Amino acid sequence: MAPPQKTDYNTVAIEETGQEEAASYTNEGRWLVCSEVITVVAARAWEFSVPLALLGPPGPHASLRAPAALALATTLATATLAPRTGAWADRSDRRRASRVARLAQILGTALGVLGVASLVYDGSRQNYAALSLVLLGGAVESVAAVVSKNAPKKDWAPALFDGLRLSVVVKGLSGGIASTARG
Repeated sequence: MAPPQKTDYNTVAIEETGQEEAASYTNEGRWLVCSEVITVVAARAWEFSVPLALLGPPGPHASLRAPAALALATTLATATLAPRTGAWADRSDRRRASRVARLAQILGTALGVLGVASLVYDGSRQNYAALSLVLLGGAVESVAAVVSKNAPKKDWAPALFDGLRLSVVVKGLSGGIASTARG
């Protein structure tokens, strides 16, 4: 007769209760919440800094025209294109729509960075091509944000989690994002 095998109770407990799976969900939830908080903070910083960069250096030549044009461009683009963009996202595969939206946000931000860099490099000269890049980039980014703003709560979290874990992650996404947006 073979000697009895020793039982590793730690392994048995993990296998029986799914603690390893729960730990994995917790880590993935933390990564999802952290990545979304970083994205929101970066977006808010960008939205705050671009109008300041468009003001130019303080002095008699500083004007509110460029920041006002940016606000007008982003508001008009969002007001006119957001309903169609949202409808497209609802009809499309959610993961594809989320990816396209994030890519469009990256493209819009890149256009804005190029435009702002060109404006800063040119100094006090009026550069309407660079300003146009900033306005186009801001409009593209703001319309794409309509889709990607809700993706973590509505698409990513339900794909990764279920039940109580889902509610905890969604609460983390809502709380972390809300506190970041306020502060």
